[in-house]
Order: sequence, then structure tokens, then C-alpha cells
Amino acid sequence: MSEHYLSQPIGEYLLHHHSGPLDSEVDHPNLNPAGRRGRPRQIDFCLSSREKNRLTAAFELKWVGKGAFDKQRVIDDLLRLEALRNAESQHVFRYFLVAGEATNFTNNFQNSQANIGSRGGRVNFFQEFLDFSTSTDKTIVVNSLSAPQLEACNEFSSYYQSQCPRRFITQRVHATSMNGFTVYIWRIRSAKHRTTLPLPPPQP
Repeated sequence: MSEHYLSQPIGEYLLHHHSGPLDSEVDHPNLNPAGRRGRPRQIDFCLSSREKNRLTAAFELKWVGKGAFDKQRVIDDLLRLEALRNAESQHVFRYFLVAGEATNFTNNFQNSQANIGSRGGRVNFFQEFLDFSTSTDKTIVVNSLSAPQLEACNEFSSYYQSQCPRRFITQRVHATSMNGFTVYIWRIRSAKHRTTLPLPPPQP
């Protein structure tokens, strides 16, 4: 199992419940500047309105397996979603879906930890970004994150040359564990009067 295997059932579900176009592997409209070389930065799934073909919703998917889980890829997904705007700068619903066998989800994602620096100690990594227990809004203040999480946000900014928001909001909108599998979905929102942090200085 992998993210690839999530695509077909999720795509079929979205097609059944949405009357407009559904596209997969969509070039990110705000993170692919003209003249950039290499593979385009993409969003896993995008829904558009039936009448005007306007981007209305976007989804990033992650599958949690038995092996080590790439924390940076998750932060990249969250911040790619937060940065997403359509051409008319109108509202877009943005969702982050994570699935996996229940044990892997708990051990390798929900309870995943990171070292906090030379003084030792560890911090739960994803729980500073995502609320696993309630459906209340969680406001992430980027400069108040622990060192590993802040470093991941700076890595996103440096790699994508995109300024991080000073704050953004996540909200758990779905959580299910059944037949040994777990699926959680969070909605990602920008803060009102969105402001951004400067790009981190280049590494020597």
C-alpha cells in the first residue's frame, strides 16, 4: 500500500460527489514561477466549478507505512496547501488526508518525535501542527514552533522560494479507525489578514 493506492478510491469518491471537473497531479498555480526548470510543484487532486472551471478545492494525500515517515514532506504538503490561491484570488477549500494501518498511523505519524537540539530531549513533531483529538481550530504561529518544526518551515521557504505565513489554521474534520486502518482529514486555512515571514537567509 502507498499513496498511489489511495488515488483511485478517493478519485472515484470525489467524482461521485462533485459535478465539476476533477484533476490529479495539478501544477500548483502559485509555486511554479515562469522560467523555473525541473518537475512542476503539484497538488494531488483539485476540484473545479462546473460552470466556470474555477478551482474550488484541493487535496494532498499521505500514506503512513511501516518505515520511517518523511516529516518534511508533510510540512511541504501543509504549506503548499496554505499557499494555494486560484487565479481570481477566491476562496479554495484545502484538505490534508493521512491514512495507514492503525498501528503505523499511531506510531509513525501521530506520535512521531524529533530531537530538539544539542541540549537533548525530544518533542512530538506533528501535534504542533495538527489536532488529533478535537475538531476545534488550531492556530499555528510559525515563529513559536519548536526548533525542528520551525526548521522544516524554513526548509520549505528556502526550497520553494515562498514566504511562510506568520500563522495559519488547521482543523480536523474527519477521523475514522476501522478494520485495522485509520484515516484523518484536516482542513487547512489561511489566517485573516494573512502576513508572511521573510525568506530565510541562504545557507553558506
